[in-house]
Amino acid sequence: ETYRQMLVEDGVTDEELLNGVKSVIRTRKFANMPRYAELLEAMRGNPDDKAIIALKQAEDAVSRFGMYKSVIFEDKALQATIEGFFTNGWIDFCQQCGNEEWKFQKIEFVKLYKAYLKQDKKPKGDYLVGWCQHQNEISGIETEPENVYLVGYQQAPYCLPAPIVKELIKKQTPSI
Repeated sequence: ETYRQMLVEDGVTDEELLNGVKSVIRTRKFANMPRYAELLEAMRGNPDDKAIIALKQAEDAVSRFGMYKSVIFEDKALQATIEGFFTNGWIDFCQQCGNEEWKFQKIEFVKLYKAYLKQDKKPKGDYLVGWCQHQNEISGIETEPENVYLVGYQQAPYCLPAPIVKELIKKQTPSI
C-alpha cells in the first residue's frame, strides 16, 4: 500500500504501474520484493538508457533540421541540456556535432543530461532558436514569425509558428 501511495504521488498511472510490474516479473531474478526505485525505473526507464536515446534524438534532429531552424524538444531535460552545455544553444550544438571534439564532449553532455533529468530541470527558453531567427533578432529585422520544428512529439504537426508554441507553453499544455 505504501508503494501504491508513493506511485500516486509521483504521478504514475495505472497503465504505467501494470506495465512496470509486468516488466519486473519478466526480468527480475530475485524472489524478494523489488525496491521502489527498481519498480519506478521499470515504468519510467533507466537514466543511462534515456540519456543515450536523448543524445541520439538530438543528433538526429541536427541532421534533419540543421542549425538554421528553431526546434523544440518534447524532452525538456534534453532541451535544457543543450541550452546549458552550449553558449548559443542549438546553433553551437549543431556546429559541434560534426567536430572531432564532439566524440569527447558527448560524455560530459550525457552526464549533464542525467543530472538535469534527475533534477527535472526545465529549459530557460520556450524553444531553441535557430541561426536565421538569431540573426534577424541581432539585426533588428522585423520578419514573419518563424516556424518551430517539433522533435519527439508523437502526435503533433511537423512545425508550428513560434507565437503558437509560446502560447501553448504559457498555458502549460502537456503536449503540442
